[in-house]
Amino acid sequence: MNDSESNKRKRFDASLKIEQDSVGKENVTKYVPLDVSIPSNMSVKRSRTEQFTGGVLARKQSTSVSENYIKTENMEVERPLQHPEHSGVKHERTILGDDKEYYESEGEESSSSEIINVDVDEFIEGSPFEFDYDNVRKSTLPVGERGFFAIDTMVRHFEQFDPDVIVDQHSKLKTKLMYNQMKNIHFMIHREKSEPFSGILADEMGLGKTLSVIAFILYQRQNDSFRVDYDGFMVKGADPLIGEFYEPVESRATLIVVPAIVLKQWQDEVKKHVGRGGLKCKVYDPKNQKKIYEVEDLLDLDIVFTTYDVVKAEYRKIVKYETLLKKRHSMDEEILAHIDELKDEIKRNESTLAGIYFRRLVLDEVHAIKRPNTILAKACCHLNGIKRWAVTGTPVQNTMGDFYSILKFLKVAPFDLRPHFNDITTGRSEKKMKAFNELVRCILIRSEKDLIDPRTKQRILDIPKRNIEDIHVRFGGLERRCYERMFYGMRKNVGVTVADMIERNGDYNAARVRGEHIEEDGAIKMSLILSFTTRLRQACCHMNMVSRVVDFDRLKPAEQGQEVTEYNEKAIHLMGSTQALEEEKDENASLGTTLKVIFSKEYQSAKIRAVLEKVKIALERGDKCIIVSQWTMMLDIFAGIFEKQGVRYEMITGRDPIPVRDERIETLNNDPNGPKIYLLSLLASGIGVNLTGANHMFLTDLFWNPAVEKQCFDRIYRFGQTKETFVYRFVCNSSLEEKVLDVQKKKEKLAFDVLCRKLKKNIEGYGFQDVRTLYNV
Repeated sequence: MNDSESNKRKRFDASLKIEQDSVGKENVTKYVPLDVSIPSNMSVKRSRTEQFTGGVLARKQSTSVSENYIKTENMEVERPLQHPEHSGVKHERTILGDDKEYYESEGEESSSSEIINVDVDEFIEGSPFEFDYDNVRKSTLPVGERGFFAIDTMVRHFEQFDPDVIVDQHSKLKTKLMYNQMKNIHFMIHREKSEPFSGILADEMGLGKTLSVIAFILYQRQNDSFRVDYDGFMVKGADPLIGEFYEPVESRATLIVVPAIVLKQWQDEVKKHVGRGGLKCKVYDPKNQKKIYEVEDLLDLDIVFTTYDVVKAEYRKIVKYETLLKKRHSMDEEILAHIDELKDEIKRNESTLAGIYFRRLVLDEVHAIKRPNTILAKACCHLNGIKRWAVTGTPVQNTMGDFYSILKFLKVAPFDLRPHFNDITTGRSEKKMKAFNELVRCILIRSEKDLIDPRTKQRILDIPKRNIEDIHVRFGGLERRCYERMFYGMRKNVGVTVADMIERNGDYNAARVRGEHIEEDGAIKMSLILSFTTRLRQACCHMNMVSRVVDFDRLKPAEQGQEVTEYNEKAIHLMGSTQALEEEKDENASLGTTLKVIFSKEYQSAKIRAVLEKVKIALERGDKCIIVSQWTMMLDIFAGIFEKQGVRYEMITGRDPIPVRDERIETLNNDPNGPKIYLLSLLASGIGVNLTGANHMFLTDLFWNPAVEKQCFDRIYRFGQTKETFVYRFVCNSSLEEKVLDVQKKKEKLAFDVLCRKLKKNIEGYGFQDVRTLYNV
């Protein structure tokens, strides 16, 4: 810095020593990133950053610098674009792999490595960190530089976070918090003190993320001063037909959006853990409630619960009305004459949630919005609230695109925009991967079941061990030949399709993840390949599951025992079925009898027999068992077998109403005289379900997404489990299922690298190259 710049900085520093209002706090020196001389008689306006923090910052800081200008008596000074070099005290940093000079505010750093208990009221009320995040949002730096600037800014402030601090037990909490939950609350308080006022709670399943969120809201309840200056912030919806808008009404409530199946569980957790008078809660679900809550009914609350279905439904209304507004100018006079008749209906259908600016938004099981272009993802991003939290044990399941969708909801600028996110997650740049890992470190907290509590030197979750085993199953003779006929028949068609599409679109999935245009024909062909693959995976479980899409006449060589040594494109017609098995004519002689057996529901396939053998062992021990499949057809086959044998069982799937599922889960967990066998849909098990009443689980078919499987396994291996648990996965030898294991390993590595901040290169999801591996083409 030359002499001229140094003198300018001194004048600038002297003119911007702003004292806080008289609340008994120490004076704080603030540095505003402006290389201009400021008149001494200036007045200062609060920034939007401070306006929208709610509570702490709005109450404790009455003065600050506007994000767009500094207002004086006679002039407005435009804020120039600032690089990190112009924001405070000189400081050497090497976080992003290159030596650069950055500037930051001076402050003391804690060097203690001990576990520190702090008074949470004092900690919450502390002065928020000085944060130049507005520069990040308004920066016109190139994509790459802007991203590095943003991450370095977050890192510098995150370094003020002491991970060894834990909060005291709250007097209104009836349940003693575990060590990881105390760490979570401290992290969440810290994150809400500086932009982006958001983060990801990613504890492993079974470690009480629900209680962490509830306790955090309780801790923050006393700081309920929440003032928002709606500086141009508006939500459309009041009367879009005439172009009117309204500003959302501020509420101190936290809006918690959950899957419908766990709505009751969240309510029960509040009642169980929070003392009387602790938190005021209501459920907003207009479709299933007699009382319709209006905006004013949801303001003076601590928590408003709603479901993803409600959020999506209300967003559809907004889209519908805004679309109508856009078309209004092109309507003819006859249509416009009838518009007034629609106004009353529109007002009745107004989105209540869109009319509220919540203090905080929480998305439980946030992977529900992992595809950012879906209506649900857009609906969640459209909700109003500056403080945002994503709760999930599996933030990355398939591709890095899953993480982008979360950042978009959290509004982590500039990575809530696809070009900026792609810049640090594509390619093999070590610098970019290091930057991404630092971003994760700043916004995500995760604990696993083997975490040691330093106070007790014990694991935080002290439950009996879990055993996971893969059982490899050999096909029966005719099953093997039928499967091979199907596989090789498909293989040739898949090979032609893959070669064609790679030539036209490159790798399908890589282009899709980057948000690039895909020829419609490419999407159709990829969908067809996935359908082929699904049929083969179903055939590994039981031939009956593909009976309606198989041409049995063309499986005749398999029945006759002919070996398959080459492609045979006439072996199977999966997408254009001919005769179904039950319509097969008697004259189909030698073929009919044998195939009719293995394709019938009553037949026990090799995999069915392997599962039943393990179930028998578990029942002999007096334990409860859960048989899991992603296909209800497979569960129906098991149900038929148990009914024929007179064995009691219950089924838990998405086909049943939620109250029925809740009742069956209650029986599983708490009724020792209930059935010992439960048939569970894989996808129904993946969302917030506690199944600790069972300690044996049998996964009959592999799923592409290993995170979904792990979620399912953790339903029996979590807090409250008192027995040793056993999990078995069944895999057919020399089949496509073995290749699915390879795909799972790739996805598991990606998820591990992201969560452990060890990402060295991005791994694309399932694409044409994976198809080539599956089919050896």
